Amino acid sequence: MLWTETMFHVKKPIIAMLHLDPLPSDPRWHYGDSVEAVVQHALEDLRALQNGGVDGILISNEFSLPYQRHMNFVTPAVMAYVVGRLKDEIRVPFGVDCISDGEATIELAAAVGADFVRGTFCGVYVGDGGLYNNDFSDLLRRKAALHLDDLKMLYFINPESDRNLDTRPLADIAKSTIFKAVSIKYLCPLVIGLQCIAIEPTTSSCPNTKPCSFNDEIYITNMRHKEALEEALSSIGMVRASIADGMPEDFYSIDLMAAYERLGYIIGESVEDDLVDTIFREFCMGK
Repeated sequence: MLWTETMFHVKKPIIAMLHLDPLPSDPRWHYGDSVEAVVQHALEDLRALQNGGVDGILISNEFSLPYQRHMNFVTPAVMAYVVGRLKDEIRVPFGVDCISDGEATIELAAAVGADFVRGTFCGVYVGDGGLYNNDFSDLLRRKAALHLDDLKMLYFINPESDRNLDTRPLADIAKSTIFKAVSIKYLCPLVIGLQCIAIEPTTSSCPNTKPCSFNDEIYITNMRHKEALEEALSSIGMVRASIADGMPEDFYSIDLMAAYERLGYIIGESVEDDLVDTIFREFCMGK
């Protein structure tokens, strides 16, 4: 049993995102904006999400664009204030995410008593914001120093919009991350949305006599990823239909490339020119 089932009491929990409005010091925070308005909008969202029956809430500074690797102190301070105002009405397990700043996320979780966190805690990535080099050795030591033994962590392994500079297969990266991240010998990782993993099962569910294996279930947590997967599946369906009808390869190569592009949207890869050249050279007539 994964810790998610223990925490949320369902096998496949729905964790809703509660995106806070722009905060003080954010580029989208304008003169005349008020923290009280941020609180009221967050309360409205919280009530709507809980009334809708979600199993958990993840509170993040989604509109603090562009994200800071080491955010200004005011950002987590205001987030802590807002969460404090919300706590009397929170009825489900909740988590926090100071986007792109793992240390701030851990500190905020300690301040507000969060049940879990999500973030890019490890790995090296490159994206619009430059190079992201995450040292989770210090991060996990800080977690231990704050005595956050019960705090659960969702690790981004392949954040959207960034490219992981680790060229190993995603599953291998996940396995080594888990091995290095915790002292528990037997772990049950969970791949979520092709992006991140949740670690640390409940210890009672993973006795030392039986190692746990990777969970085969995929959890999609991003609507854009869901749409991309549906489009990729539709393209693959057309490819299969073309093959069944005995159509030539060049007829369905376009659908195959479309599926690859939609999957690439999720995993941070794109159809390179050399791949396109290979497809047309090997499969297409009239090139």
